Amino acid sequence: MLVVLTARQEAGREQEQVETLASDAAAQLRRQLLRAQQGLQALSSHVPDVQRWQADADELLRQNRELLRIERRSAEWQIGHSVDSPFAPPLFSTLERSAIEIDAADACAAARRASSPTFSRSYFVPLAGGGGLEVMDLCMPVLNSGRDDGYQIATVSLPALLAAALTPEQARRHEASFVEGDGARLARAGMPRGLGVYRAETLLDLPGATLRLRIDSAAGPPHLIPNLATALVLG
Repeated sequence: MLVVLTARQEAGREQEQVETLASDAAAQLRRQLLRAQQGLQALSSHVPDVQRWQADADELLRQNRELLRIERRSAEWQIGHSVDSPFAPPLFSTLERSAIEIDAADACAAARRASSPTFSRSYFVPLAGGGGLEVMDLCMPVLNSGRDDGYQIATVSLPALLAAALTPEQARRHEASFVEGDGARLARAGMPRGLGVYRAETLLDLPGATLRLRIDSAAGPPHLIPNLATALVLG
């Protein structure tokens, strides 16, 4: 009975740790996205000065590595100028931006109606070498003297967003993923592969989009004698 009860206690404790980590990671993700949103809002004040805008956009990308690209678009949906992250290859070098901008357009239309920043659905961007990356866009409408003056769009890397939400210790013991409703993985972070024994999911509700966050522990079922204290008692 002691062995069974101890094993159950170990399993319950591990599951509780995973659920706590899922809640903490979701809160950290919200803070990261809020910081990116605030940076994009501050950037809109320098829209008339192109050189100042580009310099500030470059600095915002350096401070937020999960941001891969920032665009300035006119009210007619033309790209005026853009800046790519210095920490990653150009995002749309393999496939042109115009070929995969429908999600950004939908997000900007919703942002204009709501007069507030809005996130797009996530979408896949192919990269050189046959790989690819799951990203989402944050669109912010720009006003000039109360008139519609286009949009600012920041493209967010979902894998980089996940990686920044975990501490090095957590990343060594857990796998973090964004998944779809059917369980298909969109992006992951963490060194190990989760074993599916201790798993927790939570929803990350954002303006215009919802992400499903899954935390999967690399720990397996508890051993018959899970710790030294139980071994000593049995001995």
